[in-house]
Amino acid sequence: MRWIVGSAPHGAWLGLLERDKLTPFVARLRSGMTVWDIGANVGLYTLPSARAVGPAGHVVAFEPMPRNLGFLRRHLTLNGLEGVAVCAVAVSDATGTVRMAEGDSPSEFHAEAGGSVEVEAVTLDDWLAESLSGAPRGGHGVHAHGTADRRRRNAQGHLYLMRRSGLAMSSWAG
Repeated sequence: MRWIVGSAPHGAWLGLLERDKLTPFVARLRSGMTVWDIGANVGLYTLPSARAVGPAGHVVAFEPMPRNLGFLRRHLTLNGLEGVAVCAVAVSDATGTVRMAEGDSPSEFHAEAGGSVEVEAVTLDDWLAESLSGAPRGGHGVHAHGTADRRRRNAQGHLYLMRRSGLAMSSWAG
């Protein structure tokens, strides 16, 4: 995988960052699956997920921070991964805005009421309803990649949730 040095902690481009979580996560992915990478950062999970699900699958990367978005898009281009929908929003419990604060490295941010950066936020329910209806809405990337028909087709599969304690998997049908 091609990676821009300095975009994230060195362990990312060396292939060591979160290896204990990333390896089993990617091993569970299959061609044609759909992955939502919430808080995609610069693409640590987005890139290997896109390779694993292939052109028959779909990856949606949600990332609100401009610095990270730039690196994420460059990483996708460097690796020839064109089928990823990049949504320049935070995922939250309410559609609107959320404040973000810096984390431990230049690429890490988290929601915090006193954060220095305000970004657009969307609930997954609102984003999915928008995507399936095909109705364009600014900023959410709904029409930026793919079509409503492809999203409907991919609205069935497996949802993977990463937690610090491990991996949770759920199946659903759209």
